[in-house]
Amino acid sequence: MTDENARLLRKLIREAYEPSVSGRELVAPVLYTTWFDIGAELDESLCRTLVDRAAEIGQEIFLLDAGWYAGTPCGSSASDRRSASNGWH
Repeated sequence: MTDENARLLRKLIREAYEPSVSGRELVAPVLYTTWFDIGAELDESLCRTLVDRAAEIGQEIFLLDAGWYAGTPCGSSASDRRSASNGWH
């Protein structure tokens, strides 16, 4: 696909398929979630690196989806101090 074709495809998607409210375009925020490539194998050092990189490229939302909790793979509401010695804050 050429750059021009890609531009035209994006334009078509924006104009014909993106939702709007009262005629105003809805713009989805740029989101990164740790689940798809990191899963629950997350520690504080990796998380800080990912957050820093996300900020560098203008990331709007960083979703820490898994790996912050203690206990089973389904987790609990208590953070795992072993993976984040300074706490998740």
